Amino acid sequence: MSIVVEALDHVKPSKELIDELLYLESILPLPRNIDQFKPLIENCINPSAAEMHNSSASSDEREYLSLIYIGFLHRFGYFASIINAEIQHTKLFLDPRISSELKSMGQMNFSLQIG
Repeated sequence: MSIVVEALDHVKPSKELIDELLYLESILPLPRNIDQFKPLIENCINPSAAEMHNSSASSDEREYLSLIYIGFLHRFGYFASIINAEIQHTKLFLDPRISSELKSMGQMNFSLQIG
């Protein structure tokens, strides 16, 4: 699988390609090489300004990839990597007003459980 990921340095990653790579990784025998996907996913969902002009992924496709990656991490990843991916997704794709409302709802739920 690492050969495939290394080959991605020479091709433009697409939604379909990354989706299939995550699927392939999920069905291959252990050990899983989850960490090798992080830079690939991050470059696709949060391209730099220079890469933005060359990127073929729309905002919807980048959000889809982020959600697919989060689902992959929920199944095979570590807690810290899941939290980091969810925070990044929130920062990139959720409206700041919704994000702050979710935070306040989470704090309210936490205080209700304690009290």
